[in-house]
Amino acid sequence: MDGPTDAAAWKREQKQTELAARISQKGDLKLKLDHFIQTRQDTTSVTHEIAEIDAEIARLEEELRLL
Repeated sequence: MDGPTDAAAWKREQKQTELAARISQKGDLKLKLDHFIQTRQDTTSVTHEIAEIDAEIARLEEELRLL
């Protein structure tokens, strides 16, 4: 049985799924930001959310690189 390899493959798949979700979330936030800009609303909170998602994406990409 190839348990450690299976575990590593599962972990990689989980990280890739999480990364895809974060990238999608970032796209949604960019649309929200565009709407806020067009309607002249305060963009601070959305800009902060995008920065947090960017940091999460960078972390996940690094974790995947190390797997």
